[in-house]
Amino acid sequence: MAPSVEASTCVGTIKRSALAPDLPPVLEIGGLTTRFPVQRRFRVVGQVHAVEQVKLTVRHGETLGLVGESGCGKSTTGRSIIRLERPDDGEIRLNREDV
Repeated sequence: MAPSVEASTCVGTIKRSALAPDLPPVLEIGGLTTRFPVQRRFRVVGQVHAVEQVKLTVRHGETLGLVGESGCGKSTTGRSIIRLERPDDGEIRLNREDV
């Protein structure tokens, strides 16, 4: 029997049960938050809330695509996940290990 597939207009997502139902998630993100300081004359006067409370799970065989308008935080989310930017809050687990 072929795996069942849910399809939207552009992307097909394979259901968990069709691939490896007993395997843990490959990547788990919970509450990921990244902010950048706003400075004026060498003082921090505020923060840019680039990414707020991102939560996602990627399982074996799944592919994730981040889609959105320019400036909505796609690149900052990716950079925070791979630690090119330091997140202010949240959990990142790769194969059940904290990153």
